[in-house]
Amino acid sequence: MQVVIIQSFRTASASEIIINSLKPFVEVKTVGEKTHGKPVGMYSFDFEDMVIVPISFKTTNGSGEGDYYSGIEADFFVEEDLLHDLGDAKEICLKQALHYTTTGSFLGLTKKSSIIKPAISLYGLKGEIGAE
Repeated sequence: MQVVIIQSFRTASASEIIINSLKPFVEVKTVGEKTHGKPVGMYSFDFEDMVIVPISFKTTNGSGEGDYYSGIEADFFVEEDLLHDLGDAKEICLKQALHYTTTGSFLGLTKKSSIIKPAISLYGLKGEIGAE
């Protein structure tokens, strides 16, 4: 079984858990940008007139993998296409995903190492708190 997931730098938390959790059980291919990077969760606690929401747990998949604090790399990097509506087969991420499901390859590139990545230095939780 195989699944192709479209992701962006806005993909985080529960969406990343789905990507990571499927990996031990099915072949997962990702199209788009590196995800946000949030393999942790919080519980909220009432304290006087405030609500405290500390990071309370870390998530892992069935193989014990889960340290994607800097995000999950896309197998095929494509920047978000804002010129086409979601669901439009001309939208570049959907176009790549559909092509992969029918041919087993992405359009244009055959090696992940050929992909040019954007010049954004900090992703995910580390970027939010200014850590490197």
